[in-house]
Amino acid sequence: DKVAVRTPRTSVDPITKEAQKIAKQQVLAAIRNKGGNPADYSAEQISEYVAKVIQHKPEIREEAARRVESSRKMAGDLISDLFEDAA
Repeated sequence: DKVAVRTPRTSVDPITKEAQKIAKQQVLAAIRNKGGNPADYSAEQISEYVAKVIQHKPEIREEAARRVESSRKMAGDLISDLFEDAA
């Protein structure tokens, strides 16, 4: 029987996490565009490609920062709207 060993995740800042998400979408799209199937690649291979994409495309981090800031602002607006309604 295989025993799943959980490795403790290092905490990743929200911008890096978002950048990884964007890069992963691009990697999977690139694989499909070449006629490949992302399922044929190991998680390690995908992670390697994601890291390379982030390294070579600084605009991904910029987009990630913009998205994180935007969702923080929306959450802030939502919270202040809720509290104003409650007052």
